[in-house]
Amino acid sequence: TENGSTSVLAGSTLGGGTRINWNASFKTPLHVRKEWAEKHGLTAFAGEEYDAAMEAVCERLAVQTGFAHGGACSALASGLQAAGMDCGDVPRNCLDRENCSGYCCFGCARGGKQDSVLTFLADACRTGNTKIITGACAESIILEKTKKRSDARLNGRSKQAVGVLVHVGPT
Repeated sequence: TENGSTSVLAGSTLGGGTRINWNASFKTPLHVRKEWAEKHGLTAFAGEEYDAAMEAVCERLAVQTGFAHGGACSALASGLQAAGMDCGDVPRNCLDRENCSGYCCFGCARGGKQDSVLTFLADACRTGNTKIITGACAESIILEKTKKRSDARLNGRSKQAVGVLVHVGPT
């Protein structure tokens, strides 16, 4: 803002948005999946395979409901109820049902937040076949002509992504 009354912290971290969030773990809404499938030809989002993938992700991230609201969320819930509106239960990717400091967006000092660092990236590292590279910037997507244009996964596209060219280090 012009007068400096609002500040915005910006940065990046290993784990991306799963590390810097409020633990809210909503599944992709059906109307969005339908739009992706119908308007953009991404039919995989409309099927049972995507449903199964979402369930697997939610299971690995320990997504559950029934948490106590912290200060800001309690105030919001009270305001909604006072206005006669429903306040639903937010599914969260957290093992710890106790409301702690309420600063989930900055990470979890207790390790209860199940982000990609503690789950998927840790799983990959345990295989011994994973190298995590930080400070990488995607420069371009590598495309190859498809072997079969009729492949249903590709929706008739003539090319498919097979890699990403990245720059590692200072820009």
